[in-house]
Amino acid sequence: MHCRQQSLKNIYKAYFEIMNTQLDNKISHDNPANTADDLILSYKERAEKGDTEAQRILANAYYHGIVVEKDKNSALFWLEKAAESGDLRALELLGTAYLKGDILEKDEEKGFHLLIKASVSRSVQVIARLGLCYELGIGVSTDIDKAMLLYTEAESKGSDLAKFRLALIYDQGKYNIEKDLFKAFSYILSLSRAGYPPALEMMGKYCMKGNVIAQNPQRAIKYFELAMQLGRIPSCYYLGKIYGEGKYVAMDKVKAFEYFKKGAAGNYPKAWVSLGLA
Repeated sequence: MHCRQQSLKNIYKAYFEIMNTQLDNKISHDNPANTADDLILSYKERAEKGDTEAQRILANAYYHGIVVEKDKNSALFWLEKAAESGDLRALELLGTAYLKGDILEKDEEKGFHLLIKASVSRSVQVIARLGLCYELGIGVSTDIDKAMLLYTEAESKGSDLAKFRLALIYDQGKYNIEKDLFKAFSYILSLSRAGYPPALEMMGKYCMKGNVIAQNPQRAIKYFELAMQLGRIPSCYYLGKIYGEGKYVAMDKVKAFEYFKKGAAGNYPKAWVSLGLA
């Protein structure tokens, strides 16, 4: 359960970072010369007149602290206003917020239903996230057939999340779906070349196991280090294990301990356990 929660947390974090970048770019493009106060006042005037785009932009600005101080209550207020007016992106963001549970009380069922409403747009992010809901039973009963259909559609439109989830399913032969290591590896290789952190970590695992490609512990270490630098906490544990066991590299208990400590700081359970063994 903890691993699922950590995985979802990373997914939501990455998603809001994308929204943050898009908002920042829009503000800079639309109002290059305005002061921050003028800018916010302009958006507030539009938002109060029912402009859903302005409402959504204000919600994102307050959520991320862009040109204003972070204020989750204000972010929620404007996001709900935009969603009430049927703005599809606002429905998507509000649904994700309910799934995440940081600016309001977590409600997976409500979050799922909001994403269903937002799916009219066929947004690749919404489709992929709905696939995740159906796969893991988040706010809805598990339905692997629906999850696979949604993942396949989202992957065809360029979703890294969907491609990674499909890779995991084919890699492990989950849900009575025929195992296909070649297909799984092709997805992971493509994602790793694009710098997708979970895929970099998977490449490290492939290099350690040698079941899909030739075993190469040194290359595995490089993949794990890169994934760790990009925020993948489990990679800290894998690096700690490699240096702690000393099977493929010179044993280094100090280095192993430091990696396990980083993993524990990220609340990775196996790292906590290993701290007593390093």
